[in-house]
Amino acid sequence: MQMNLFRLNKRVDNAVSNMKITLNSNGLLLHSLLFAFLILDTQALRSQEVEFVDGKQIELANVGEVLRINELVRNQAFDAAAKAAVDFHSSDIRGFFRVVDKTKNNCRLFLPAKRFLDLELSSWKVAFPEAYVKYRELIDAEANLMYRAAKQARDSEALQGVVSKYFHSQIGDEAADLLAKFHFESGEFYSAMELWDSLIHDPNFPVRSLLRYPDSNLSPMDLMANSMFASLFANDMATADQKLKYLKLNYANSRFNVLGESELPFRKLDEVFARERVLMTSTLGRNDSLSQRVSDRQPVDIKGRPIWVNPINAISKSKSPTFQAYSSVSDGASQSITTTVKMFSGAAYWCDEHQVYKRSTESFDGDEEVIWETLLKNETVETSRQKIGNPRFDVVISDGKLFARMGDSRTTYRNDSVTRNRSYLIGLNLRRGGRSLPGFPVSNEDSRIEFESTPLFSNGKLFALKRKSYRDNSVSQLFVECLELSPSNRLSQPKRAWLTELGSGNTAGQAIADEVSNVRVHKFRNRIVVAASGFVGCLNAQNGAVEWVADYPRDRFETQKMFREETPRQQSYCLEKSGKLFVAPTDSDFIYCFDLLTGVNLWKTQLNRTAHVLGQTDSHLLVSGDQLFWLSIKTGVVDAAFPMGSNVGYNSFGLPSPRGMGQGVISDKWVYWPTRDRIFVFSSELTNSKSPRLSKIIDLKMRQMTGGNLMIANGIMLIATEDRLFAFGE
Repeated sequence: MQMNLFRLNKRVDNAVSNMKITLNSNGLLLHSLLFAFLILDTQALRSQEVEFVDGKQIELANVGEVLRINELVRNQAFDAAAKAAVDFHSSDIRGFFRVVDKTKNNCRLFLPAKRFLDLELSSWKVAFPEAYVKYRELIDAEANLMYRAAKQARDSEALQGVVSKYFHSQIGDEAADLLAKFHFESGEFYSAMELWDSLIHDPNFPVRSLLRYPDSNLSPMDLMANSMFASLFANDMATADQKLKYLKLNYANSRFNVLGESELPFRKLDEVFARERVLMTSTLGRNDSLSQRVSDRQPVDIKGRPIWVNPINAISKSKSPTFQAYSSVSDGASQSITTTVKMFSGAAYWCDEHQVYKRSTESFDGDEEVIWETLLKNETVETSRQKIGNPRFDVVISDGKLFARMGDSRTTYRNDSVTRNRSYLIGLNLRRGGRSLPGFPVSNEDSRIEFESTPLFSNGKLFALKRKSYRDNSVSQLFVECLELSPSNRLSQPKRAWLTELGSGNTAGQAIADEVSNVRVHKFRNRIVVAASGFVGCLNAQNGAVEWVADYPRDRFETQKMFREETPRQQSYCLEKSGKLFVAPTDSDFIYCFDLLTGVNLWKTQLNRTAHVLGQTDSHLLVSGDQLFWLSIKTGVVDAAFPMGSNVGYNSFGLPSPRGMGQGVISDKWVYWPTRDRIFVFSSELTNSKSPRLSKIIDLKMRQMTGGNLMIANGIMLIATEDRLFAFGE
């Protein structure tokens, strides 16, 4: 069994326990659904009937048609109910149904209308089998034709269409199983695991699946074995171990048809699993900046003088309405630490609003090189108007290509009639001396739309977040756009693959001040995740379809509070580990943990004056600001902090000492946390007594510099302070 061909680079920790859902809509009990003790809100879910008290909106579907279908089923009008369900699924209905989370975490969950209908239909198999048979009679023939054509052509996209549209057909389970095998063959283990888990009926088998196929004829133990190996190769070791334990308990005397092998006895299955697990553990990558295996390497130190020092543009905080009134988090007294540097092929790259810079990390001599300069620089006029937030200048480098959001850093403008776009995206080919990629720069035709922040580049596609402003720029709508890069035509812009609209909300400036927001787009597994304006949206990366949306309280949203103290997080953060999604929005004091597949809020933790999420270890999430925190991945509880003491509030009195300044970094097993005068280097893992273990302290004061945003690669440490960039070698 050639399983050792499949390897991934992330190590995963604990399995998420099996979760159950019970939904109730106008008296109809839904059975056999997995979903963390949720219950459908029975109010009529129309656009204006769900109250949002914190300035946000989401498009809600009319629940009336679902209630009508339920009424037909209860009256045993099964033909009419089945026909209405088919029409509903085939319609162009948009919007979401609200689901109430019984865990009291205050994060309301919303599911797309058609996905919610699939949950309804799953209940018919048990509660109203005659209605379920009638529904299948209407869809089976068309589903069978589509499946056979997709199977013959080995067309994964067509198979996905069968699974999405005809999940409840007689052929739906076979389509899902075949698609899972295709995903596994191509190394998309997480997608394969998700499909196989949806085919397993046994509620005691450790899976996390929102929707399960109600009555598959496929062998359950073979599905479980396939799911187990998919979890293993997706580096979800804990879940894989739980699945093996379940198979040993229930199928120890069985033979399995799994991954191309026939009649495999459990003893042999166990041996293969053990061998592959050892290989997976021993070959896990050491270059993942978020979670890396413990090594014997010592932390990077900076000795003597820097290799070079380079000036960077300083951004004054004086235009902030809270300037000199309240101390900001991880910033200087009068300047913001705005620059983050990336390294590629022996050079450092960074940007500001109008230029992209390059400098060798190895040479003492030489100056910065401007590899891109905006064409509209002379048309940009500095403004003295107040603004909420400060820019975060960042570039993304992948596959030898550099992308950045350029132009005016503001994303909304107070009572300003905008006649043209002030932001745009650039794409440069670093392997060709920084030449522009075909079709770049990319701008927006609508003058009310601005790019939000640095885009995400993955597998030849660019994912960008857009903000469209309304009502004198007091309200903004968010869109996620996927662009496919143009291969050759320099005159045409990249082709739009999809554009998805998310929720809207009041801007932080609320037409009283300009706003600079920095919401990033993230990709985890095959999902795109965005957290902004009081919503967390999870989208399918292939087609942009919304999987789920969860809202969270915008805790610092009130205008009076906004001008009393500025948001400590100038940039949103999202991380993922073992199917757990960690979210730190810019408009909330809380760190949230969601289930990536289902959208269920697992926990939330309030951490005042925290500015950055540095990454995670096997057991902890590391968050920094005025202090450095270790949060338990399982519970969100703060297990340790440095310096010791209670989490401080917003006032500028009694702040901890030492206090963070700039964004730290996790490298190997070490976390580097900068303060004004020193960089503290801790082991990223806590001791048995849950105490931070300090390895060394790097003195900055003697080098006549302060803390800043850190970057470590190939033995080089880059420190971007308020106005200078330092490069140190070991």
